[in-house]
Parts: sequence; C-alpha cells; structure tokens
Amino acid sequence: MTLHGRMSAIDLQHLRYAVVARDQGSFRRAAESLFVQQSTLSRCIGQLEHSIGMTIFERSSGGVRATEAGRDFLHVARSILEQVDSLVTRAHRTGRGPGGVS
Repeated sequence: MTLHGRMSAIDLQHLRYAVVARDQGSFRRAAESLFVQQSTLSRCIGQLEHSIGMTIFERSSGGVRATEAGRDFLHVARSILEQVDSLVTRAHRTGRGPGGVS
C-alpha cells in the first residue's frame, strides 16, 4: 500500500480509540469509557497499526503502554482530534448563524 493509500485509510474513530486507550492504560477501561466492546476497540487499534505500518502499543496482561514511536504518533493524533472537534464545533455554531443552514 502506498503512503497516500495508508493515510486515506486512517479512521478518526480509530485515532480516538487509540488516544483514549493510552489515557486509560488499558483497552478494557478505554472500551468501557467509550461504550464499545473491548474486542471492537482492540480490532480497530490493530487495523490502525496495520494501516500506518507500526506498533502503537506494547500489550501485556497489566494493560497497554505506548511504544516510543506510538507516543509521538498519539501526540499528533490527539492534536488532530482536538482540531477536528474544534472545527465541528465552529461549523455547528456558524451553521446556526445568519448565513447558516439550520
């Protein structure tokens, strides 16, 4: 898969799952806080790792820990998610204004 193909394969929800997993230190706790099945979260993070061609998390019976490369990746992922959330919030507010559709 080309770099462009990998980039277009990244799902924002998968990024969100990975960021929450890092914050929680556990796929189980992350899944609970996101109201999804642990198997779904684990599968999505595995798909994300495959699509970017790197391991984001070291998995153990005690939970998960971001790899060194994973920490860098998740730092940027968090920034992207914050920007997307801000964009959606601004668009929602603007959409209710005089020029909006609502």
